[in-house]
Amino acid sequence: MEHFYGQDLQVMEVSGIFEPHQYPEIKAFYMTHGFVLIQLLDERACKNAIKEQVEKILLRQPWEERLVVLDPRTKGEIVYSPETSDAYVDALVRPNIPSRVLKGYQDAWPFHRGFGACCDPAAFHLYTVWSIRENPDIVCTAANLLDCRPEDLWVDINRSIHKLPTEGDDEFLHWDLQKFGKYQPDTSVQGKVMYSTGQFVCVPKSHTLDFHNRFNQHYAPLYPEIVGREKAMTNLDLKKPDPLNLKGQTCIFRIPPGCCVFWSTNLLHGQKKTPRNAEPEFGMYLGYMKKAFCYDRPEYRDKAERIKERDIEQYGQVSQFWGRPTSEREDRIYSYEHGVAPFLWPSLQPISFYPRKFYNFGEILGKYVGRTRPDALQKYLLVREGTNGWAYDFLPWENTGYVPYPLSPLGRSLLS
Repeated sequence: MEHFYGQDLQVMEVSGIFEPHQYPEIKAFYMTHGFVLIQLLDERACKNAIKEQVEKILLRQPWEERLVVLDPRTKGEIVYSPETSDAYVDALVRPNIPSRVLKGYQDAWPFHRGFGACCDPAAFHLYTVWSIRENPDIVCTAANLLDCRPEDLWVDINRSIHKLPTEGDDEFLHWDLQKFGKYQPDTSVQGKVMYSTGQFVCVPKSHTLDFHNRFNQHYAPLYPEIVGREKAMTNLDLKKPDPLNLKGQTCIFRIPPGCCVFWSTNLLHGQKKTPRNAEPEFGMYLGYMKKAFCYDRPEYRDKAERIKERDIEQYGQVSQFWGRPTSEREDRIYSYEHGVAPFLWPSLQPISFYPRKFYNFGEILGKYVGRTRPDALQKYLLVREGTNGWAYDFLPWENTGYVPYPLSPLGRSLLS
């Protein structure tokens, strides 16, 4: 049993996992429950995807503390190489990690460890990630769920997942769009692909028009501070009444390795900490959007311009945004061609290389400065004048040796 939202919930198995070509069955399950699981990768593909994260992200962190993986049988270190990579991944992705070993992982992990998905430039454009993004079966599945053609879609340029046991948040149930007012039919589908065992938290069947109307009737009087705001993220407040017992309807579903889970933007969903005895979670976020509703949004350019101007004002030509385009389409192409993160998430929230709370708690970033190798400090550390004196800042780690994934015509369409 897992303790979540003040109640004990058992991690459940989803009643059906579909093959990618089962479009009618996938659509029917999705329309009924608000989410669906699709078997996408085999065991070898999952292991190779984890290896790519190890090589391109985990072993490239500039910390003094190295990521040390121990053979559970001999207790000796496994040095990563082509010959040892399978054993390395098997030892890294295992349950019941000893406390001393887990502490070592935490010290060597990337920024955003608490969330479980870093914003290192390399995380956005891994070859495995792009091969999945442009997989015709999964693209056609997303188009079928959104009642459009594959060529009408953009793919979400999002980050990869590497979440350690005990990490993550027991996040309030929420939507990623405003739920008070008129019902908004899906113009995008959200999702993730797991390379190791993962979890998905939601209130099944909370995506329908009927549910939307009942939710508005019972909850709008409880949230006057949110009603009327156009782009608010609606979170359930545990201190307020819960007339429809949504907390009691919350389910935690197990996502087997190799599975893609898609869910409706209208589905009430959440997060939970990875249990202490679980294996680390590896995967990627995957979403598709109808181009007609997000193509070159003026709001994207406006926000990106402000971010760029502020950074250049502080750092001049050293700024990571010097010379970058700010239109949404051009930024997506630039991000792909140069192996960097976009300015903004699809929600139009800024992408931050390290957690944004570090801006307000300089001592946290100072601890990272103290554990960074001297050569990396010379390359990446910036000093800016803050409100309480001088403050530290980091340039994103260079995506060394980056070569863009060779996109198919479908992939090119999904990007631009």
